[in-house]
Amino acid sequence: MAIGKVKWRCEVLGQSVDLTLFILQDADLTVPIILGMDFLLKTGMKLDFQKAQYSLPTAEGAIKENYFPFLQVDIHPTMHFYLAIFTPTCSDETRQYIQQLTLAADTDPQTRTELERMMLNWSTVCTQEIGWTNLVKHRIITNDEQPVRRRAYRVSIEKQQFIETQIQDLLNKGIIRPSTSPWASPVVVVQKKDGESRFCVDYRGMNAKTHLDAYPMPQIQDILESLNGATIFSTLDLKSGYWQLEMEADSIQKTAFVTSTGLYEFVCLPFGLKNAAASFQRLMEHVLREVKGKCCMVYIDNIVVYSKTVTEELQHLQQVFTCLHKAGLTLNLKKCNFIQRSLAFLGHIVSDEGVKTDPSKVAAVNSFPKPQSIRDVKRFLGLAGWYHRFISHFSEKAAPLHALKQKNSTWI
Repeated sequence: MAIGKVKWRCEVLGQSVDLTLFILQDADLTVPIILGMDFLLKTGMKLDFQKAQYSLPTAEGAIKENYFPFLQVDIHPTMHFYLAIFTPTCSDETRQYIQQLTLAADTDPQTRTELERMMLNWSTVCTQEIGWTNLVKHRIITNDEQPVRRRAYRVSIEKQQFIETQIQDLLNKGIIRPSTSPWASPVVVVQKKDGESRFCVDYRGMNAKTHLDAYPMPQIQDILESLNGATIFSTLDLKSGYWQLEMEADSIQKTAFVTSTGLYEFVCLPFGLKNAAASFQRLMEHVLREVKGKCCMVYIDNIVVYSKTVTEELQHLQQVFTCLHKAGLTLNLKKCNFIQRSLAFLGHIVSDEGVKTDPSKVAAVNSFPKPQSIRDVKRFLGLAGWYHRFISHFSEKAAPLHALKQKNSTWI
């Protein structure tokens, strides 16, 4: 209910606009101000809902285009905040999760309120839905066009039911579609560490024919070193990240997979493809090109936002959310961490004290069973090598183990 009104002058892109605002009591708003038809008429703003864009003439008469849902408005030389053109929609599940976020112990209530408001406003990014972008498309280039065709693997009734459930879910989400492709790779059900099953496609046959994408992957060491001097961190994880990247039309048929119920193909990037990581890294570096190295770093679908102060971190999160929104990407809030003094990232612990080893990873090295095969040796070296920078003369100490990888090596 309105309890009064106030005359208000705002400045938008150099234009001064006088508005009458109604003051609401006990209103459950996710934004400080809602701008209506009078604002649109006085500013000449035009909305394009299909493109999720608005256009606005500047004081010089030029047309300025930008993206929903935010418009920066100055109401005082020292005050800046973001106003929604329309009230964002947010699912009850997402809203509840945002309100239960665990932040650093010394986070003040105002910071929590500002973060919650920002996330509720960015409902296009903080959502339960899987995003979609075509800024970069994944293409499969093979040595020849002779299709790889495999039969479906035989599985138990229980696994077959799981596969059918997963296929129906993927069809409903628009991730896959029925296929008439001459290509066919089999489905496998993989057991995860937590005991749950994972739907996967065995693309080894096609991967063997696929040309390597030479796009460079970032060095984890370089990413970690870029965090030096920061005291506040947030990590962002994309929701089913690969599934948010579109496939090239002529490559879709090569993603086809076969089950006992039929043949299907992915219209977005599936897991298990050669060069998938390179394509996704290319996408993310394009999406975050304006902020990468300034306030955030990215390794495939793992994003870290870093700052020296909490206020700065909120501003940096706003910038990153803007980039993700423009690209059409969404976050998996359950795997994100906001406003932390210390957190795990890329197998390390980062804090204002620098980069340290993750105790859980160290425990895995210490408890690794005695290698019984060359494969075991390779696994151990890969695990221990993750922390080679923390182990003096690591290469010398690991040399005897590397020697065991030779076929003619002697085992005792």
